Amino acid sequence: MSGGCSAKAAFGICQVGWRDLNIDVSEIHVGTGEVIMPIDGDIYCHVAPPTDDAQFPADRAEMFRVPQGTMLVLKPGIWHHAPFSTQPGKRVNTLIVLPEYTYRDDCQVRELENPVEVG
Repeated sequence: MSGGCSAKAAFGICQVGWRDLNIDVSEIHVGTGEVIMPIDGDIYCHVAPPTDDAQFPADRAEMFRVPQGTMLVLKPGIWHHAPFSTQPGKRVNTLIVLPEYTYRDDCQVRELENPVEVG
């Protein structure tokens, strides 16, 4: 077999709720991409570009709305974290697709000392 990926996809549901629109934690998967798709409501998701030093680039972070049923495909190295529901009191089931064992083998999480206010 040549050219192509041999990793098996893992599918999961991340149920997210409303919270203040501040980025206080972010993660990257250096060698793998990720798919995020809200199933039953809209979500907010933050992203930031890859960095060489594995430090979250707070000054380049952006947050945007992802409508229900829209598939967000993140390339390897894009900073992100669990999305937020767009409505207080509403929980949104969000499909997450990653190569299996990504959280064990390719996940760097950074808690931010100074949360990034975006809302």
